[in-house]
Amino acid sequence: MIFDKNKLVSIIIPTYNRIGYFKEALESALNQTYADIEIIVCDNASTDDTQVFMTSQTDKRIKYIRHEKPVSYIDNFNSWLNTSTGDFVCYLTDDDKFEPAFVEKCVKPLINDKSILLVKTGSFIMNEKSVIVGGYLPYKHSTSSGIQFILDRINPRYSEFSMLCGYMFRKSDFIKVDGVLVPGEPASHAADDYLWFRMALLGGNVKYINEKLWHYRAHSSNMAVVHSLSDFLNFSNTFTAKVIALFDKHAWEIDKNVLDYVRNEYGQDLNRTRVLNEINRNRKSSYFKALKFLYVNKKIISEYCGMKRVFLEMVLNLFLLGRTR
Repeated sequence: MIFDKNKLVSIIIPTYNRIGYFKEALESALNQTYADIEIIVCDNASTDDTQVFMTSQTDKRIKYIRHEKPVSYIDNFNSWLNTSTGDFVCYLTDDDKFEPAFVEKCVKPLINDKSILLVKTGSFIMNEKSVIVGGYLPYKHSTSSGIQFILDRINPRYSEFSMLCGYMFRKSDFIKVDGVLVPGEPASHAADDYLWFRMALLGGNVKYINEKLWHYRAHSSNMAVVHSLSDFLNFSNTFTAKVIALFDKHAWEIDKNVLDYVRNEYGQDLNRTRVLNEINRNRKSSYFKALKFLYVNKKIISEYCGMKRVFLEMVLNLFLLGRTR
């Protein structure tokens, strides 16, 4: 396909004190097969060598925004807007990477079909050393309505992987929904979901690309990691209320049974699913860590999962592991 030369894509890289990972992210952005790009680095007053490194960059496609004093991460994620000249936009967080064809394959549906609001892709999962340890593909290779996209995402029985990376959208739509917003306090998880939900409700469609076109880095300092179940559950209750309010504004588009499901079950199921995910994440790290996690969070785990059942499952798995060695 011959792309329209006027369709510039802005790659946004927000960063803060991650010079090692950031260099990999920037390199992957510079290596895109789609030529018409600009790369906007939003530096949230990093105190490492990020600023020195950026002053050495000579590629004219790079634009550098530096906050001399730290701002909220949401403000940093929104700070590119007045600098960007692209028609289409994608985020690349500073600890992740793009495959070379990410932009080229994502921009095509947006150019060809004005009804497309978001393009979503699959991803590799890598560790702290950039070694691939897993991956994710969307469950379909097709186009969904914005409403269906949201329902697929919030279904707690379906594991839909969603982050700030892995999407492309129109800058004009980002402006319509007022950019990235903090979805709930005290924790600031799911600002990405809250952005995608509001975009998906603009009245268009979401295109899924069933290919792994970016690399998500799983590591201990990633914002997606839950360090406190109590903080997460406090956030979850606030976020669920925001999602319900968002749906209520579009109630005429959404089946009443779906609205009732979201109101009555979504929050509880979301919490239980996340509790189990965090138990498994700690268990994969070490049994000592998992037992400590159980002890610290015993009240919450008992409420959502049943402490005795979880503990017995861990003991059984430990016994089976010992038998196989």
